Amino acid sequence: MQHILQAAVAAEIVPFAVAARVSADGVVESACSGGANADSIFRMASMTKAITSVAVLQLVERAMVALDAPAETYLDGLRGRQVLTGFDRDGAPRLRDPASKPTIRQLLTHTAGFGYSIWNADLQRMEQHLGLSMSRGLSDRMLELPMIADPGTRWEYGINTDLLGAIVEAVTGQRLDRYFDEHLFGPLNMPDTHFNVPQEKQARVLPVFTRAADGLAKLAEGIPPATFLSGGGGLASTASDYARFLQVILRHGELDGRRILEPDTVDLMAKPHTGTLPIPPMLTADPFYSADCDFLPGQPKRWGLGFLINTEDVAGRRRAGSLSWAGVFNTHYWIDRQAGIAGLLLTQLLPFCDPGFLRLYDDVERAMYEAT
Repeated sequence: MQHILQAAVAAEIVPFAVAARVSADGVVESACSGGANADSIFRMASMTKAITSVAVLQLVERAMVALDAPAETYLDGLRGRQVLTGFDRDGAPRLRDPASKPTIRQLLTHTAGFGYSIWNADLQRMEQHLGLSMSRGLSDRMLELPMIADPGTRWEYGINTDLLGAIVEAVTGQRLDRYFDEHLFGPLNMPDTHFNVPQEKQARVLPVFTRAADGLAKLAEGIPPATFLSGGGGLASTASDYARFLQVILRHGELDGRRILEPDTVDLMAKPHTGTLPIPPMLTADPFYSADCDFLPGQPKRWGLGFLINTEDVAGRRRAGSLSWAGVFNTHYWIDRQAGIAGLLLTQLLPFCDPGFLRLYDDVERAMYEAT
């Protein structure tokens, strides 16, 4: 695996990378190249979503939240939310009431009717109408965006988990960072996972690069203070820390004698909850941030309570029923509970789903399975 990462850095496929193979007992194998290591701090972006989803399921276990209750039961700001159907000749948005109210389960499965402007041109136009630019940075105003479909009618990747983060805060009366520290990062011994990276750790934050015509170009260094604790994309973390999160899912919710979820709840998260709704490719509306994304093309996929689920074995790679997702800066993971393997591949590169990175991901995952 080490030589695969070294070759990818030498060829400027990625600026640097860290990979780790995880079992129920911990990290079995790791590799790094380009100056990154297991304690380097990455912008995890949407790898935050799985952690927020676990937090919501903790509240379900405590009977503080019900999966099929309307989400507005817990978050007043969702009351009266409408569906964007287009724009009139003067550029004003056309809005209508939804056919039903989105539920917690639908937020967890990205079937609540919300989207992200990176993959939806109408939402880009709506942001301009509202004076926003969500693709250029996280803000609590993203929670004000309208729906783009009736709940339960289609899968669309969107602000669903950001709304769930706000629901965790509303239900518990705690800021999201404090809830995570108390109920997740403390029990799981994840000391380097933060919404706001402390000043003394900023030197460990890796820069973001983009694909340029003549190679890779550096975009940004450091992480500015977060004014919005985004449950959908706000965390920074390390390979060492996130491997422990993957490990606790492999271990049915327990790690080092600390239980964060009951085994039945982990099983529930890992089951498809989207019925026959397809998980279509995510076609970009903002090529700077994302290429077109079609994970595991050619096979049907479903969504669990926080994870993408592949329904068929991938030859030489993960088994059917594996859980996975990723972050926009090309941080990716999967959890193969059948084989007892989880894997991480982390870099900091735009656009998301960069074809060169995805080929590297394929190579790294195959190498991990060949090593078992």
